[in-house]
Amino acid sequence: GFKERHLAKSKKSKWLQRIFIWSIILITAYSIFLYAAIMQAKIDFTRRYRGKNFQIKDFSFQHGLTLYAVGKITGKYTPYAWSYFERYRKLYDSDMSYVLNFSEITSLDLSWTVAQVPAQISKLKNLQHLHIYKDKENVSAIYDLSSLQSLLFREMKKLHLQESISQLHLLEKWEIDRCDVNEIPVSIVDLKKLSSLDIRRCNFKIFPSHLLQISSLKTLRATRCKFSQMPSQISDDSQLKYLNMKNNAILEIPSSIGKLKNLERLNLDSNQISHVTKEIAQVTKLWKLDLGSNKISVFPKEITSLPNLMHLYINDNYIVEIPPQIAQLNKLYTLNLTKNQIHEIPTTIGKLQNLHFLSLAENKIEKLPPEIGELINLEELDVSYNNLSEIPAQIGNLTKLSSLNLSGNKIAKFPQEISKLQNLSKLKYSAVDDEQRARIRKLLPHVDIADWY
Repeated sequence: GFKERHLAKSKKSKWLQRIFIWSIILITAYSIFLYAAIMQAKIDFTRRYRGKNFQIKDFSFQHGLTLYAVGKITGKYTPYAWSYFERYRKLYDSDMSYVLNFSEITSLDLSWTVAQVPAQISKLKNLQHLHIYKDKENVSAIYDLSSLQSLLFREMKKLHLQESISQLHLLEKWEIDRCDVNEIPVSIVDLKKLSSLDIRRCNFKIFPSHLLQISSLKTLRATRCKFSQMPSQISDDSQLKYLNMKNNAILEIPSSIGKLKNLERLNLDSNQISHVTKEIAQVTKLWKLDLGSNKISVFPKEITSLPNLMHLYINDNYIVEIPPQIAQLNKLYTLNLTKNQIHEIPTTIGKLQNLHFLSLAENKIEKLPPEIGELINLEELDVSYNNLSEIPAQIGNLTKLSSLNLSGNKIAKFPQEISKLQNLSKLKYSAVDDEQRARIRKLLPHVDIADWY
């Protein structure tokens, strides 16, 4: 009996030894595997993000093995997931319990793989930048993010904003892109630090009038939103510097535009505007104005009273005449009047001594005035596809001209003075015959010439 008990005890001891040895082997193998995975993740992070500052913070065994890292890129601390089998991947709802423990995170992207905004997202006390892509449940949880500075909603078909948006006291930049918005709460005017609001491809029949009552706003973009009226209620102490409402269906510019005393850039391209209100002359800080692709038939003389205007675009309209008062725009740097119905250029055009770029293409101009030669700083001149038959000799005075487009005209003879254009590098014109080609190439041997237009 003793011998049998001893043998049984010996067998048990051997089994325990085997279990112990295998445990050591498995633990060692697991440690090697985990170490190798971490090393591979670090190599992958370094390769992909060019040596940015990454720190692996945690791991889990979902999707085989997932490592969670926080990386500092362009000054923002962002969470990243790395799977042993998938490598880089987007965050899922199941990852949030790990991510929310990383207090240093300042930027978070909730893409289509996340179904809901985590209820405890407010644990991210340092979160400054939040991007929400596609519809999510529990969006209202973001209103507790007291440190949030920038917010982006993209492609959300059921975006219901609440008055609680005003709790985001530090919000400076807000973007809404391709969303169906129920309304923008009036409480947005209480966001005293909001300086930039960008609304793109969101359908509004009537644009929310209170958006121009946000006194802190400096940039407002509302493009491709299909609204027909600009807001007429404008804050008396507006700080707005840039207003972009292109690609809508705006019919007129309200007289209240004159209240935007600090406005520097106005883009109303691609609307249905036929008349420009006289109050635009009160926006004296305006240096860039884009009224292209509208239905304007009369050049707005009020524009010529803008003392700081440098860039003017009224292309793709129905303008017949340029008023002589255009000479008052002595700071004008760019003038684009392409695709109108202009027949004649006023002689006062020569007063625009600061003009560098002039486009009068696709009009009905029959003659260039000699005063065109007074534009001594002109670098690019485009008068293509008009009814020109000759070029004035004074064009030789444009010694800074680098690009000249005369294509689509039937110019029989070029003046000898064109050879004075020593800085000209590109010339486009429609050659009449081979003799003309030879003469032009002799006059301008240093120029890249395209004569088949």
